[in-house]
Amino acid sequence: MNRTIVIAVVGVFALTACHLMKSPGLTTMDKTNAPRGVRNNNPLNIRTGNDWKGEAVGNGSAFEVFTSPEYGFRAGAITLRNYRKKYGLTTVREIISRWSPSSENDTAAYIAMVCHELNVTENQTLNLSDDTLLARLMLAMSIMENGRGWFTLAQAKQGIKLAS
Repeated sequence: MNRTIVIAVVGVFALTACHLMKSPGLTTMDKTNAPRGVRNNNPLNIRTGNDWKGEAVGNGSAFEVFTSPEYGFRAGAITLRNYRKKYGLTTVREIISRWSPSSENDTAAYIAMVCHELNVTENQTLNLSDDTLLARLMLAMSIMENGRGWFTLAQAKQGIKLAS
């Protein structure tokens, strides 16, 4: 009888450790009740429509599902750098106005929150070639999209490395 209990406890520990390695700080129960972007490993809530590296089997929603948050951040990094290249968007106001249009979200609140997190003004030019700044921008956006504490700066930085 004692042996069965020990095996069950070890089995639960191993299962929990596996989930923690995939998403630091999250257990299965935490993730089940988490915001969509957390459940989908999609920190920036990127909509479906591209074949992204690290894309997982979808769940039928309008939002991408990734194999890890780092691949979600990778897609975000590519998209945000494309905003600069294709559309000349370089300020928080320009970027967030395209990312989160007022027809869908409270864009002004989104801009204000990201500016506060980055300690910049809404019309200040951002150098999106600066990996650290881009990681901070994406982390701030992930906080607005999902709430604080779900993702880390290290995950955002790793996403940028995967995009290179």
